Amino acid sequence: AEHPYLYTLTAHLQVGPNLWEAVSKHIGFRQVEVRGNQLFVNGSPVKLRGICRHEVHPLRGRSLTPELWRKDAELFREANLNYIRTSHYPPAEEFVQACDELGLFVEEEAPLCWVGHGANAAWQKEDPHGFQLREAILRATAEMIQRDRSHPSVIIWSLANESAWGPNF
Repeated sequence: AEHPYLYTLTAHLQVGPNLWEAVSKHIGFRQVEVRGNQLFVNGSPVKLRGICRHEVHPLRGRSLTPELWRKDAELFREANLNYIRTSHYPPAEEFVQACDELGLFVEEEAPLCWVGHGANAAWQKEDPHGFQLREAILRATAEMIQRDRSHPSVIIWSLANESAWGPNF
């Protein structure tokens, strides 16, 4: 479970005899199952040891580089952690790819935060359970899943972080 095998998927866009574009991506497969109170990934029991990660650097702020994303994942692995919960926004694809390669598990947080929460002034006027928000919540969640569904490191999708739970979620 913590030593994934990644496959290289290559897609070609060809019009007649002309190759217009070729894109390669590492992908993986995983099976996540809960039996009783035990988590299994690819049939192996797993105990999650983790941390919540905000994407930030003391000098660069939120403007990280592929090397820094990779270094974060390596530092977590070296600290004997196997699980990272992302925060309020989808993580960089480069970070998720590093987690795939290093065998880390990721809980990917939907890009929805403070819906109906008192800390957000907008929700003092808007109804967080109103039907008008449903489409935005569904779209943001679907886009996140679409982007990262082929990453074997992503084993949990979460939503409604620090939000008022309701019918839209």
